[in-house]
Amino acid sequence: MRTHQWENCCLYKRLPVVGMCLKCNYIEGTLFHLLLVIICVLLYWLYCFVKEPQTRKQQILVLGLDGSGKTSVLNSIVTNRGNHSTVPTEGVHAVCITNGNSKMEFLEVGGSEQLRQFWERYLDRALALIYVVDSSDHSRLPLAKMHLHQLIQHSSSLPLVVLANKQDLENAYHITDIHDALALSEICEKRKLYLIGTHVATDGSELPSSIEDTRELLAQLLLEIH
Repeated sequence: MRTHQWENCCLYKRLPVVGMCLKCNYIEGTLFHLLLVIICVLLYWLYCFVKEPQTRKQQILVLGLDGSGKTSVLNSIVTNRGNHSTVPTEGVHAVCITNGNSKMEFLEVGGSEQLRQFWERYLDRALALIYVVDSSDHSRLPLAKMHLHQLIQHSSSLPLVVLANKQDLENAYHITDIHDALALSEICEKRKLYLIGTHVATDGSELPSSIEDTRELLAQLLLEIH
């Protein structure tokens, strides 16, 4: 919601008739003057409501271990084209998609060991959680599982979308193997849970259908939430 400071609202320019009233000589009578000010405020807020409708912010939290490909997947979802990134996220990375009066905001938090301790702090403001795992990094799947199960303990109903990323690599686990490795059957009873195999082309070429499916799923998921 956009906030406005009274002294900077340029009311005279936007409401000329009221502006003329305010520029008149001093009007005696405190009650009448107060009533005039109230009318001006109401008219201004009515103008703002009609001129600049509010947008609904829908924050989707994106988490995963470092190197899982969070940024590449996220950028591809937002730009609707292959967008591979090799630069690790240090801190947070926020991007959004605006459709009419709805704003779908994605907040990615870096997956380094130093940043994982802060993941839980962002859960309260999230409407859904995307958890990205590297399907080809078999040795770190137990670590990815541990952090995922720690996260969901803090929110029993938060919708969860697990992206089994890097499915284009030869040594990548199939999504059924990822399902078992992350023990997803243990956490799907009280929440909406989705598992999608994804990958992002390194040359930035054609957008994989799995990315489009993920984008459509998120839009539908948020629509159901609201």
